[in-house]
Amino acid sequence: MLVSLAKEWYVKRTKVFILVAVVMSAVVQTGASDVVYPGGGIRWLTSPDGSNVGDCFGNCGAGCGDAWNPCGGRSQFWELQIVSDPDEISLPLVQCNGAAMVLAHYRGYSAVGQWTYRGHSAFGCAIHDYFCGPESGYVGCVLFAGCGSEFDEDWSYTENISGTTDELQGYEVLDPYHYSCVYNGYP
Repeated sequence: MLVSLAKEWYVKRTKVFILVAVVMSAVVQTGASDVVYPGGGIRWLTSPDGSNVGDCFGNCGAGCGDAWNPCGGRSQFWELQIVSDPDEISLPLVQCNGAAMVLAHYRGYSAVGQWTYRGHSAFGCAIHDYFCGPESGYVGCVLFAGCGSEFDEDWSYTENISGTTDELQGYEVLDPYHYSCVYNGYP
């Protein structure tokens, strides 16, 4: 009798542990943050990549996001700043124009951009991140010992980026009657 009660308790505890881990994983995966692009009439064709800043290790939230942030702090978001003067370039794009496939040339720009994630860190969040990985069997993903000392933190990296004003400068016909343009309207 005692053995069967112990087995039943173990099975229930394991199911609860698995359920908590799955729910927390789903909550963490849905974390997205806002992105702030600079104005000026140029649509920059880039998105931030958290892997360039160590996935914001120690940030209170899911990586470079603020989902399931138990420690509060400021609003978290990505921001793009242009750190060099943009150079004008021709930005080619293959597209359909009726039945024809064309190589369109748009007024484009290239520049050096700096991505910055404006986040919030805490000692407890760094400990959580350290123990939430394959090396620890993901045990740290469901355990959290509290925030501890908290502070705002920024993670930044630079990259070459390009953008466009969507101003068409001209185009070349690649194929006057292209199958995919006629039947699919693609690309």
